[in-house]
Amino acid sequence: NRDEHKLQRLLNERSRIIKKAQNKELQLIREIKNDRTKFVNSVVYCGAGKTNLKEEQSILHFVTRALYKYGRLRVSSYTSKTEKRDEVLAQFENNFYDTLVAIKCFDQGVDVPKLEKIHLMASDSIKRQTVQRRGRVLRKCAETGKNMAYIYDYIVIPPSNLQYEKTMSTLVKNELLRVEEYVRLANNRDEIRRIIAKCQEKYLIYYEDENE
Repeated sequence: NRDEHKLQRLLNERSRIIKKAQNKELQLIREIKNDRTKFVNSVVYCGAGKTNLKEEQSILHFVTRALYKYGRLRVSSYTSKTEKRDEVLAQFENNFYDTLVAIKCFDQGVDVPKLEKIHLMASDSIKRQTVQRRGRVLRKCAETGKNMAYIYDYIVIPPSNLQYEKTMSTLVKNELLRVEEYVRLANNRDEIRRIIAKCQEKYLIYYEDENE
């Protein structure tokens, strides 16, 4: 069906726009400048492809450079193309690197109990990925005394000056479902859920009763 193919193409394009939203990169810079310690002992998940900012470079390179430039952080990439990934991981565990910048491949088969923080600049709506990423950072670490972790999810909301359209609700709902999964075990869940409730009210998001 031609209409179905067109719809799928548009949905895929919207997904790419969300993952590469320029304001995520600008917010990242603000966060680094405001408190570099948020990025010590952390993994930053970013998307593939090139940044939408003026500089023609990959998102991975942009994020890596921003962490060093604005935070003076010791950074390494961790992707399918990274050579000697086991060695990079060992250096991260031994505090040689402050931050790893990853594209997906950090999701499975990686065990770093001392990891304290994850920053999510690119995520899919797949629940399995959300659970895997949460599991990477929620493991206790007797060696460092770690008993809690921090998850920073960079979500995308339509600009406030746009007139409401029904498609906005779908976009925001998908973003909030991921946040809901992360916030379920969070110490600050009441605070975050108040913010979620405001977004739900603004974008007319209603969830079906699971008992129906």
